[in-house]
Amino acid sequence: MSDIGLFDIDRFAPYVGALLGLIAGLAGWRINIALARARALPAPRFGLPAAFAAAGIAAAALARTGFAPHGYALIAMAGIGSAILAFDLDHRRIPNEWSLATALLGLVDAVATGRGWQGLATGIGGAAFLWAFGAAYAWLRGREGLGLGDVKLVAGLGIWLGPVGLALCFMGASLVTVVVALGFLAFRRLADDPPFGPGLVAAMLLLLVGGFAPI
Repeated sequence: MSDIGLFDIDRFAPYVGALLGLIAGLAGWRINIALARARALPAPRFGLPAAFAAAGIAAAALARTGFAPHGYALIAMAGIGSAILAFDLDHRRIPNEWSLATALLGLVDAVATGRGWQGLATGIGGAAFLWAFGAAYAWLRGREGLGLGDVKLVAGLGIWLGPVGLALCFMGASLVTVVVALGFLAFRRLADDPPFGPGLVAAMLLLLVGGFAPI
């Protein structure tokens, strides 16, 4: 009866994560409505599915980390990421407010884990690389392939992931973007290049929740 393993609080972590993730996702949805209204845009239609996705991601995050500060940071990022995904899918733009929130939360997490300067340098370098890639694409194709919203978002993702993680994120985002494009084509709704932001967010969250350690 004295075995402390009889009551392991970490077993409840996934359930707590799911609840907090759903709350974060719903909050992101409400903020998205306000951001869209401020830009004279209709409310994003994918807010509720994105909120449930945030709940699943948050549950997986706390299942891995337990009740650790990094786990709560991942829950907040799941809410932010779900909001970015919903807004970009509908309006093909990423609000500056979400990019800034991603960067600030990532910087807090990076400082807490002793890699603040590395994260900041990676964020700036990654954004510069993506901007150069987008400029080259626009010059070769005569049209914009990547928006400044993607560039600003990458600055935040680099802080979270580090250089190796950011490179993996780019590769994963490319695969996700192809899948998104095929989905749009299936419903005959792809009139232009698919948004890149959802792929970036999805790849980043999969890396972090999967236990990738920024290097």
